[in-house]
Amino acid sequence: IAPHLARYSAHVRTESLFILLSTVALLFFHQGIEAGIVNRFFYGGLVSGFAYLVRPESIGFLAIVPITLAVRCWVQHHRGFRWFFGACLLLLVGFLLPAAPFIYYLSLAAGQWGTVSRKAGVTLFISLQESGLLEALEPGSIPNLGSLTMIEFISNYPTLYMKKVALDLLPSVGIFFEALYYAYVPFLLVGLWLAVRRRFWEREDLLLAVFILFYIVGFAL
Repeated sequence: IAPHLARYSAHVRTESLFILLSTVALLFFHQGIEAGIVNRFFYGGLVSGFAYLVRPESIGFLAIVPITLAVRCWVQHHRGFRWFFGACLLLLVGFLLPAAPFIYYLSLAAGQWGTVSRKAGVTLFISLQESGLLEALEPGSIPNLGSLTMIEFISNYPTLYMKKVALDLLPSVGIFFEALYYAYVPFLLVGLWLAVRRRFWEREDLLLAVFILFYIVGFAL
């Protein structure tokens, strides 16, 4: 059905395992949202925590699921704040069980509490170089940029970071399409068009829509 995805199984890379774990996590979260089964958020968090050990992008579930839950709780008024808070707490606990030891290790290694990725700072540095934003700065105005963690850079240079995000927001859509594989882009666009024709916040596949839109923006961030 998806030769581009099947090809990953022939490579010693992380995509195949990450896609598997992310899909299982999405299934658990979907069951929890639609059926109101709270323990599914713990299982989904646990699986997404293991997915984080494969690729740090999985930390996005900590934003994707609460956003979807907030919308659904607003639509389905019988699920109040206690249910929302309990589901988010179980998600966080499940995620941290496998992920917290590695986050703690990275924080010690980087000397910055809350470091969640080895490559985020380096990727940001390369992106800033390619964007040309660093050329407008005086030499030496940002010392040791390559050694800064992403958290340190954002906190110290928020304006420069926001410029970088603004420049990368539209190109990130193309990057997402390239990662998806261009042959599947028409089907994605048709699916999104059909989804937004009516009140998409009431659809059962709202979680998938939030998942896709989050990572399109996530490439820029």
